[in-house]
Amino acid sequence: VRPVANGGPGDFEPLPGDSTTASVGPGSNSQLGLRVGVRNGSETRLTLAGLRVSIPSHAPGQPTGWITGAFLDRTTATFSDPAELAIAVDPSGLAVGRYEATLAVSSEAAGLEEVVPRTLRVILQVG
Repeated sequence: VRPVANGGPGDFEPLPGDSTTASVGPGSNSQLGLRVGVRNGSETRLTLAGLRVSIPSHAPGQPTGWITGAFLDRTTATFSDPAELAIAVDPSGLAVGRYEATLAVSSEAAGLEEVVPRTLRVILQVG
């Protein structure tokens, strides 16, 4: 499983360090959505099946609940046809600062018995 930035139709680039970042102004109460493509990590015909995403795990000592949802648009993906992971973020009530959480995306690759997990770091900068 390889998260990729969703730059445009057919334009997918690896995210540095498997992370995605959003910034909002201080006191923002507007929810925002992040979109990340998920595909196998190499140009193979390997299809990822049974894709799933975990509940968020927040950095120690930081507020929880600012990721209000994480949903995959489907349960299969290939290198050329990634699935999309939508992440809903609500900065309401967060003080100025940097917030981090992780989401685990896993899959059972077709023809393989092992589960392939990958962690995506979600960073929210307030202020």
